[in-house]
Amino acid sequence: MEWLLSKGFTKEEFRARRKHVAELIGQDSYALVQGAARAAAMDANLAQSKQFFYLSGVEIERSYLLVAGGTGTSTLFVPLDQVGESHHNTVTLTEDVLPDLGRLSGFDKVLPVDRLKDELKDVKNLFVHHLPAEHSKETRWTLLHAARLQAQDEWE
Repeated sequence: MEWLLSKGFTKEEFRARRKHVAELIGQDSYALVQGAARAAAMDANLAQSKQFFYLSGVEIERSYLLVAGGTGTSTLFVPLDQVGESHHNTVTLTEDVLPDLGRLSGFDKVLPVDRLKDELKDVKNLFVHHLPAEHSKETRWTLLHAARLQAQDEWE
């Protein structure tokens, strides 16, 4: 399961990054960051969003990160099914392995993604990213430029 996590930085580094976000958004607020969507291509190598990876170090598609303002308590939400970088290198995540994933990655909690809605029901202030997610070889500016061009083309 370790291959689903970053080896370039420690879990303490990612925890410090999330703590900084928590300080910025303040008490009684939460930040929700979406990971990469399911890859549809035949070459299903995951291209995790840069924002999600910067805060989590996790290479699991269809994941979400919830950071509590003030405390920095962070919960990772993952899909309970087959995940991995290709059909040759996958693992099936089940609820009984989530505590191990939390220990390895430094999250306070790791929950199935279907519990996210319940965790958000009492949240009053939620910060979400409104720009397109940046992936490998993409920047905010190239994505915004492409979106403008698509909006101008009636056939696209």
